[in-house]
Amino acid sequence: MVAGTTIETDGLSLRIWGLHPATWLLCWVAFLFVVGGLPLSQLITAGTVSCLVSLATGTSPWSAIRRIRWVLVCALVIYALATPGTALWPLLGAYSPTFSGLALGAGQALRLAIAVVSLGVVLAKLGPSGVLTALDWLLRPLAWLGCDAERFITRLWLTLYYVEPRREQSFTQLLTELQGAPATHMAPAVVVLHRQFMDWRDACVLGAMALLLVIR
Repeated sequence: MVAGTTIETDGLSLRIWGLHPATWLLCWVAFLFVVGGLPLSQLITAGTVSCLVSLATGTSPWSAIRRIRWVLVCALVIYALATPGTALWPLLGAYSPTFSGLALGAGQALRLAIAVVSLGVVLAKLGPSGVLTALDWLLRPLAWLGCDAERFITRLWLTLYYVEPRREQSFTQLLTELQGAPATHMAPAVVVLHRQFMDWRDACVLGAMALLLVIR
């Protein structure tokens, strides 16, 4: 039962290319900081590279972008109409989109698409166990403040357990399934967490990443 799901830890190593899962997650966050400051021309290059890496790792960038397509359209429209500048269609007056607004909107839409596609790559490499191991390491300091990080991780694991097999289903399919018979596929009572420490390789990567963010 969900209410009875608990976390147990073991000493097994869960490293991807020799790095701790938390290092991968922190590198993705740093990548987003770098992408946030790129001009439109470089964003196009970063987006192309992200899609190629996604395809190389066996994930579909188009599937990720399709899920947020209306968010991308809304971002483009809002920036195009709300940003002052030279009107694209002068006859429309104040209701015309602007060239600068379209450029800003395209940039924000590209940043969001790159974030989603690159996150898909990271999640595909880490897998559910890697994501939980990374979050366990990152959230561990919250225990000093009296927060129950393991409770959050347990709920996240249950979400991944039930949602991941159904993520390709449409909203209508999910609604039909929820309205049907109660699910008989229950989550395990115990979640095994591969708790481990970082080593010198993680320190080198994180140090280089911090240096890059400082000098950029």
